Amino acid sequence: MRHVIRAAYGFANEIRAALNISVTAALPTKLEDKNGSIVAFESALNYTAAAFEDKWAMSEDEIERVTMPTPWGTTYTLEQMLEHAIVHILRHRRQIERLLQTTH
Repeated sequence: MRHVIRAAYGFANEIRAALNISVTAALPTKLEDKNGSIVAFESALNYTAAAFEDKWAMSEDEIERVTMPTPWGTTYTLEQMLEHAIVHILRHRRQIERLLQTTH
């Protein structure tokens, strides 16, 4: 979960920087327990969504004009980074589901 949460914040911070929105969250270094992981994961998702509070009506052209360098050396559009962030969570879906099953 630490990897998934840190990646979610990292992607959100990249998006925020590209949209000229302040980066307010530091990457978490330690998670207290399983419940803390769930809370931190939800916080990461909320932090990402908050970057789009006044951006939901962006046109396709506006979205394509927002670009950002990635840590792995390519340049992504806003849409590509969002897609990558979502797919990354899906990649770890079974691990997240197992965590949720063991905490309730």
